[in-house]
Amino acid sequence: MIETTDSARSGSYGISFEGHGYLDFGWRDACVTFYPEQDLPIDYKHSSLLTGSMFIDFWKSGDSRYGILLNHTGKDVYHFDAVAKKLTIAIQLNREECDDFGLYYTKFEPVYEDILLIYEKGVVLLDKEGSVCWFKDHHKLDYHFRGVYHRYIWFESEYKGKWKYAVSNGAESLQTDE
Repeated sequence: MIETTDSARSGSYGISFEGHGYLDFGWRDACVTFYPEQDLPIDYKHSSLLTGSMFIDFWKSGDSRYGILLNHTGKDVYHFDAVAKKLTIAIQLNREECDDFGLYYTKFEPVYEDILLIYEKGVVLLDKEGSVCWFKDHHKLDYHFRGVYHRYIWFESEYKGKWKYAVSNGAESLQTDE
């Protein structure tokens, strides 16, 4: 079971990893803190999650063990393992710094047992353990995600038309009209 969630406002919220603990986005010490259910709190002081926007975009596994997190305007994509109590950087996105927060876009989509992170400049497929399966940079902002069908991830744009990425390896192919 895969659970997706849009965003949490850091500074007043965190993410509950049911049965494991609570990941708090606190501004008091400018650090992310994990409060395990049966252990002492753990601070992740060098996290860039609290740098930039006040919104954290995230995905959490259905068993509440794993999470993929990033600041809405940030480049670092974090993987969190609530059992191992580890917060690590999975990948750094190809994002430009911009004053117009409306240009930033983040969406998580389940793809079989993996999770697809779609953002304004590309797409990343990660497994739930936080390993990057593959990624693609997009050089135009008009690329639109259309869905996952028959083991392919479909996109469309005004100029490029329709194309797909193979879930298995990210190989790209354009749709041909037959």
